[in-house]
Amino acid sequence: MAFDEIFDLDKTRDRSLLREPDATTLAGELDAVVGRRRRARISAGAGQDVPRLVAMVHAAAADRVPTAVSPEPVVARRAPRRIDWMTVVAGGLAVVAVAVASTLTAVQIATASPVGDALVLLESDEEELASAEQSLSFSRARVEQQIESGQQRAATLQANLAALTPDAEETPFVGADALAALSAAVASYQAALDAAVLPDALPVRKPVETDENSLASVAAALDAVQERSDLVDAAMAEVRPVRAAVEDADESFAGALDTFAAAFGSGLPAELDASPDPQQAWRDAVQAASARVIATDLTSPEGAAALSAYRDSVRALRAEQLRIAIEFEERSSRNRTWNSGSQNPSPTPTDPTAPTTPGESDPGTGNPAPTDPGPTDPGPTDPEPTDPETDPAA
Repeated sequence: MAFDEIFDLDKTRDRSLLREPDATTLAGELDAVVGRRRRARISAGAGQDVPRLVAMVHAAAADRVPTAVSPEPVVARRAPRRIDWMTVVAGGLAVVAVAVASTLTAVQIATASPVGDALVLLESDEEELASAEQSLSFSRARVEQQIESGQQRAATLQANLAALTPDAEETPFVGADALAALSAAVASYQAALDAAVLPDALPVRKPVETDENSLASVAAALDAVQERSDLVDAAMAEVRPVRAAVEDADESFAGALDTFAAAFGSGLPAELDASPDPQQAWRDAVQAASARVIATDLTSPEGAAALSAYRDSVRALRAEQLRIAIEFEERSSRNRTWNSGSQNPSPTPTDPTAPTTPGESDPGTGNPAPTDPGPTDPGPTDPEPTDPETDPAA
């Protein structure tokens, strides 16, 4: 059928002039409207995998295993929840409290006035000022206490060190360099404390009467509080460097004490080596006294007792060493005297006449001859000198 017949919907055209077109012409016109028809392309190896797929299906069917169907999980029904009336009441009260607070806030905002705001600001500034003045007072009191305590410690240490002053003929108990360094540290510490001067204290603040209904009165009170705060800040700025100087002086003084303690302990072996003869008990007493000095605060009354005990123990050790040396010298002197007497004996007189027998008369005098008394006893002799280190009596 030609296109003229297709679109002749009202059938008014003369069909006599129409001719039956052939199939080739109709196909060409259809291709011109909808496009050329696509032709399916078959690949060269199409259909070759069909036997293999059929074999796989048969194999799977032969090896099939029945699958157990699990029952559907039973959903546990939850028990109906009980209403917690306490929670409900608490929630209701919270809602009421929030509503009341919001209402009060709204009322305060609506009824606020400049005087009320100024009073709130004045109260806040006065609280800050009171805190600042309290901090200033505490800092001043602390620095004053540190200065006073430091001066007392320095004076006490100087008095305690007097216990180590030797007599005119005594050897120093402590190294001269260590003692001089500590004395210089004490003098420097005292000078630093004397130079730490605090500023004058602020006058007592007088209360200011304020009319809470007058904005001008409240503003004047705010100005007074601000001026006082400026004075407190300036005073605090002057106190800070004084406090830092006192703390630095304390640290330097403590370091000097530690250095002296180290030098004191290192000088003990020389003191013990200078007295090698006394027994160990004397040496142990000196060592115990030295350890007590190192462990005690020399700026306290206990330090004076520790230094005095060390001085006395050293004096006792030296006295024992001197006693042993004197005793050894006396023994050596006696031994030298005895040895010299035994090496040079005095000659005895001899009679030139012939000896006579006992009982016979002396031809010269006619008297009987004296009887020979035999050998005489020379008496006790001094023992050989012994080493005092091995002598039990020593």
